[in-house]
Amino acid sequence: MEVTFGEYIKQRRSELGYPLRKVASHIDIDQSTLGKVEKNERSLSLEHFENLCEILQTDKKTLLNYHYSTKIVDELKEYPEYKEVLNIVNEQLAYQIQRQESFKFLQDWREKEFSNPNATIKIGTMFSGIGAIEYAFQRLNLKTKIQFASDIDNFAKQSYFANYDIKEENWYNDVCNIDGKKYKGKLDVLVGGSPCQSFSMVGKRKGFDDTRGTLFYEFARVVKESQPNVFIFENVKGILNHDNGNTFETIKATFDELGYKYFYQVLNAKNYGMPQHRERIFVVGFKDNSVDFQFPEGITLEYKMQDFLEDYIDSKYYLKEKGVKFVTSSKNRTKRYTQINGEICTLPKGKSAI
Repeated sequence: MEVTFGEYIKQRRSELGYPLRKVASHIDIDQSTLGKVEKNERSLSLEHFENLCEILQTDKKTLLNYHYSTKIVDELKEYPEYKEVLNIVNEQLAYQIQRQESFKFLQDWREKEFSNPNATIKIGTMFSGIGAIEYAFQRLNLKTKIQFASDIDNFAKQSYFANYDIKEENWYNDVCNIDGKKYKGKLDVLVGGSPCQSFSMVGKRKGFDDTRGTLFYEFARVVKESQPNVFIFENVKGILNHDNGNTFETIKATFDELGYKYFYQVLNAKNYGMPQHRERIFVVGFKDNSVDFQFPEGITLEYKMQDFLEDYIDSKYYLKEKGVKFVTSSKNRTKRYTQINGEICTLPKGKSAI
């Protein structure tokens, strides 16, 4: 390990130009103690980590990784044959990596044919926006029948109605008003991604304490009532580590109670044809518990962000002063929430591309 926990703290502090006393004061320990922590002569209690993450402008996962890796190495050094242990660990890691890399589909998923291409897929969507999943079905030349859709934004509704054939009676402005029982046995696929601001790394991360976070339970309720053959739940990657992982454990427990067999994985748009760094977790659930699902492999990116940008743009499309400050702020650039002049677009986590 090239950098220890203490060295990482000192490195971040130096990058930010903070004196030892400023960081020590922020995490409520004396200056000499922090100096010993940086020299790896003292350990730091986990209760100080939240404030340390804040002052060093780093995420808790990174800090914990350095903390535990340093701790493990220190403990191993007490064992005279620790190098042999490390060799065994490396062999195990190499084996696991080889197993992951050897997993390949027998056929490129883009070239596969549908077993029943003429079937009409009955879909329902929550938090529908302007209808992304509906358009995905269209691109695949699959027939669909929209059973219902929903969104609180009236402009999204206008766009949706302009794009798709849907009756007013099948649109819901509030997902809380969806009567899932009405659609029981009438849904092949239910798709929804509840508001992500309460779980986003950029937001205040109140999670289920935020009323937007509790809308996840509305999605679960509609799954329970309508019993779709398949559901797809999507959200920001930050939901995985929110509240030390307890939030996602609650979500999994909820899906367990529904009786669905589900699979989840973080996917990045840049690995599936879009020059945009956009990491989202997808949970795909099946009513049929015998299903063995595999997420598609990533594909080579053929286009860069510049390929989609026009040379001359009306000034009304440029960010206002507030937006420019957000994108260029040291906090967001340090944490790589935003990126400037890259070949792949990086949006603030939780922000939409539209």
